[in-house]
Amino acid sequence: MGLFDLINPLSPIKLTKKILDGDDMDLEEFGEKLLSKPYRPGGVFINAIDLIELEEKRKAVYGDVIGVKRKMGYKHFGVYIGKGKVIHYASTSGDFGGNICIHETTLNNFLGEDDEYFILEFPSVYGSPKEVNTKLSDKIVNDLLNMRPSMRKVLRFLKNSSEYHLYSQKETVRRARSRLGESSYNLATNNCEHFAIWCKTGISESHQVNALLGG
Repeated sequence: MGLFDLINPLSPIKLTKKILDGDDMDLEEFGEKLLSKPYRPGGVFINAIDLIELEEKRKAVYGDVIGVKRKMGYKHFGVYIGKGKVIHYASTSGDFGGNICIHETTLNNFLGEDDEYFILEFPSVYGSPKEVNTKLSDKIVNDLLNMRPSMRKVLRFLKNSSEYHLYSQKETVRRARSRLGESSYNLATNNCEHFAIWCKTGISESHQVNALLGG
């Protein structure tokens, strides 16, 4: 049973539709009202967007590439290997510091001071992965950024599309374990995101670095 089920046994759409009395609305009109009409299920003031986000959230499973958005503005990545454990490229005392290497840690240590993580969902062909469990505004910004035309993006796509391969959950963890103990960290060319995305796709890439370089 999810968090929403504790609030109300009806689904967000059914509950909102019932509250709005929108049985005769066309789909577009209902959709607009669904995303703007606030109400109070269980006495808690909540918006339909919040309910949809609650429904979308899911826990990481074995082989997922996960990440956290640090308060300093960057993202940190790792591979979830089950039972509350993560393999990531970081210092043993934080993301940065002495003795940066690929090692296994607990999900709590991976999160650090953050409360939530996101999961990367990779497209079937080469492209930027989608972040699941992020705020709707962040998704919109990411989509807009991904739509920005760039010759560098086109060249990178042509280079990487032939090498792109989605490994299974089991293979992803095997690839992560194969590099345990590595200590050749480089913020620009071999960081935690390069490592985590390589485990899933075979391509060592950091979308954060690409963005800083202008595409």
